[in-house]
Amino acid sequence: MRLRPPLPATPFLVLLILVSAACEEGIARPGGDTVAGVSVDPPSKELTVSDQFQFDAIVRNGLGIRLPGLGVTWTSSDTSVVSVTSSGLAHAVGEGTATLAATLEGVSGSSVVTVLAPPLPVWPQHTCARAGTGQAWCWGRGIGGELGMGDRFGGAVPRLLPLSDGVVSITTGAGHSCAVTGDGTARCWGRGSEGQLGNATSRSVLSPVPVDHDDAWAQLTAGGRHTCGLDADGVLRCWGWNGFGQLGNATTVNLSTPVIIESPLRFSDVSAGGNHTCAVAVDGSVWCWGDNRNGQLGDGTRTDALLPVRAQSQATYVDVEAGTRHTCAIKDDGMADCWGANDRAQLGDGSLTDHLIPSRVSLNVRYDALALGASHTCGLGRGRRLWCWGEGASGQLGDGASVLRGNPTQLEGDYISVSAGAAHTCGVRVSLEAFCWGAGAQGQLGTGDYDGRPVPTPVAGGVQFVQVGS
Repeated sequence: MRLRPPLPATPFLVLLILVSAACEEGIARPGGDTVAGVSVDPPSKELTVSDQFQFDAIVRNGLGIRLPGLGVTWTSSDTSVVSVTSSGLAHAVGEGTATLAATLEGVSGSSVVTVLAPPLPVWPQHTCARAGTGQAWCWGRGIGGELGMGDRFGGAVPRLLPLSDGVVSITTGAGHSCAVTGDGTARCWGRGSEGQLGNATSRSVLSPVPVDHDDAWAQLTAGGRHTCGLDADGVLRCWGWNGFGQLGNATTVNLSTPVIIESPLRFSDVSAGGNHTCAVAVDGSVWCWGDNRNGQLGDGTRTDALLPVRAQSQATYVDVEAGTRHTCAIKDDGMADCWGANDRAQLGDGSLTDHLIPSRVSLNVRYDALALGASHTCGLGRGRRLWCWGEGASGQLGDGASVLRGNPTQLEGDYISVSAGAAHTCGVRVSLEAFCWGAGAQGQLGTGDYDGRPVPTPVAGGVQFVQVGS
C-alpha cells in the first residue's frame, strides 16, 4: 500500500495544538488572559415581580476566546426594581426597568431587565376592614402591595394598616386598596401600573400614598384597575386604566391623576366595577360608562360607552354597586334591581340570562346595602339579615353548600356591613365581629389559615370592626 505524505498543518490546526499545549503544559492561552470584553447573557430579559433568573457573564480576551469568569462583580442600577447576587442570580423586586452590570478588571457588560407587575386577579382576593377607632386592617393576597404594609407579603390574619389620621371608609379593588381619612384626604396603595393609585405615577406603592387632588373626598371606590371618587359637591372624578372608557372622559387613555367625568350631572353615589363604572345622580337616575359586553351599563345595548349613559329605568335609586360584569342598585323603596352578566345567576331573578336593562331581584327583599363579587351578589336586608345569590362553588354564598343559587338565600346572623371579593364574602355582625366565607387560598378569610369556608367563620384577632371594604 502506498502511504500518503502528511498534510501540511493549517492555521486552525496550529491554534488547536497551541490551545491544547497551553492546557497540558500551563503555557499562556492565545490572546492572553487580559479581559477585553464582558457581555451578559441574555442581553435583555422580562420578568414578573417575585421571579428569579440566573444571568451569565461571558468574559473574553482580545482574540475572542472565553476566559474564566471568576471574580466578576454584579450590580443593579435600581435595587428597588431588581436585585442581584454575587453569582448573577437576579430577583425581581418591583415594577420598572433596571440595568444589571457584570464587571471584571474594569470591563463591563450589561443586560436590561424589565419587571412587570404580578398577575392581576379578576376581583379582590384580599380584605380590608375599618374599626370604629379609625384604625384599619387588611389581610389576604399581598403580592401587589394591596395590604399596604410596606411589603409584598400576604397573610391569613389581619395586619394593622399604617394610617394614623383616622380612616372613615375603606375600599378594595382587584389589586389595590384606598381609604378616605378624617381630613377628607384619599390614600391608595398596591398595584399602580395603570395609574389607579392617583399619585401621578404608574408604579406600585406598598404603603398608603395621597391621591393627587386638593379637595376633600366624600367617597372613594376601587375597581378592577381604576378608581373613582366623589367630593362633597357631587363632582365625580376617576383615574387609572381606561381601556373601555371606564374613566368617563370620552377617551381610552390611562390617567394617573383624577379627571372630572364629562357630565353636567352631580352624583350622590359611585361604584367602580371590573371595567365599568356606575353612579347615582342626585335626581335618583343611574348612569354607567365603560365596558358593556354583558349589558352591565343597563342602557339596553352591548355597546361600550366613553361617556355616561343612563340605565333604562325610571325608578329612583339611592345606591349602586358594580361587579366585574354586572351591576345592581337599590331603589328608594329598598327593592333591588340588577343587570348585566347572569351566566352564574348573579342577577338573582332565578334565570341564567343576561339582562341589558335593570331587572328586579326576586323575593322582594328590601335592602340597605349590596356587595358584588366576580359572579355572586350579597345584599344586607333592612332587618340586618344577609342574603346571597349567584355562584357558590367556593362557598361564597355562606349557606353551607357549594352550589349556584338563582334566588337570594338568607344567612344566619345579623349584619351591619358586607363586602364581596372574587370568590369570598365578608361581613360585620351587630356584635362588631367580622366573619368571612368562601375561597381562602390567599388568606382572604382572615381565619389564620388558607382553607376555604362554606359558612361564616370569625376573623382572627378579635378586633371590633364597623365596616368591611367594598
